Amino acid sequence: MPEAVYRSVFDGYRMHDLSKQIPWRAANEEVGRIGGHVGILREQTPPKKDASGERK
Repeated sequence: MPEAVYRSVFDGYRMHDLSKQIPWRAANEEVGRIGGHVGILREQTPPKKDASGERK
């Protein structure tokens, strides 16, 4: 029977890059400008169009 080898679950862990954070007030203002969480989703995906060119 092969010998068990220990491998930590934290091997290869990378710490989150905190340099990309912005102040909470600026984040709230940006979300409000976009139109809330639904507005953020709208900005990330362009509206789909059918064959006639109309938005679905």
